[in-house]
Amino acid sequence: MTEEDPKIAELIQLTGLLEGLIPHVGIHAAGIIIVDNPIINYAPLYRGAEGENVIQYDSKYAEKTGLVKFDFLGLKTLTHTAETFRLIKKSHGKTITKGQISLKDSRIYEIMSRRDTVGIFQF
Repeated sequence: MTEEDPKIAELIQLTGLLEGLIPHVGIHAAGIIIVDNPIINYAPLYRGAEGENVIQYDSKYAEKTGLVKFDFLGLKTLTHTAETFRLIKKSHGKTITKGQISLKDSRIYEIMSRRDTVGIFQF
């Protein structure tokens, strides 16, 4: 078709130029970059929809330039954990606290090793 129709040839050429470009901008829900000088010294910025400063690099490129991104997703996770404890008490009559959950429990690592991780967002 490109040989028969110059418009199709031009369209294919233009799509080739777009291939691999970032299709849209996005802001990580809890990603923060912390630096010791004004951020503009490290990365170009734009204003987000709520007026926040947002770097124009994706996370992989930001890391390649030496920036470090911290993810602060804890608040929602803590809410889900508290709700889980409440449901366990309601369903099974057993009270569980976060202090009772051992990070050294070998069964946790067995599950992770089997990659039986459906529904696990972060570990």
